[in-house]
Amino acid sequence: TNLVKSPWVTIKKQSVITPNGVLDPFYCIEENPWALTIPITPSGEVIMVAQYRHGIGSMSLEFPAGQVDTTDDSIKESALRELKEETGYSPLSSKEVIDLGHVYCDPARTTNKGHGFLVFVDEHPQTSQQLDEHEDIHVVKLPLQDVYRLSTESSSPFFYHAAHLSLFYRALPHLSF
Repeated sequence: TNLVKSPWVTIKKQSVITPNGVLDPFYCIEENPWALTIPITPSGEVIMVAQYRHGIGSMSLEFPAGQVDTTDDSIKESALRELKEETGYSPLSSKEVIDLGHVYCDPARTTNKGHGFLVFVDEHPQTSQQLDEHEDIHVVKLPLQDVYRLSTESSSPFFYHAAHLSLFYRALPHLSF
């Protein structure tokens, strides 16, 4: 039974039979997949975005990301579109994009899957931001070492999104710092 159905989320009430018994009711949250980029400049700076996140009632410093759009030819194309829209940056070439795989954000309750790409970009954006009317996104450049340090500090206003953190750590073997 669908309790909520919108373009952004569907919440279903289900009866689930597991090897250990019946979960009734079980609530499953279906959300569209999303894709992020971890953009790195030749000088080793990471391009990030700061934006308000209503779910936590606070600003969050994150990697550029957004929903996979069904009009895009691939998940990679969605990720690169979001990078350009949110920051104005594009990859130096198609060879400068490394697929980091995917993560499930909360596999106990959701179907939501996030995809990550490490992207090598120029020092400066190629275009201006192309934000939707409801977006207020600020581009932040930080040295890779600072991003790593912030990712390990529990008091940091950084990596509130655990999936972003997971994909960042997958990117590290491809980087030298």
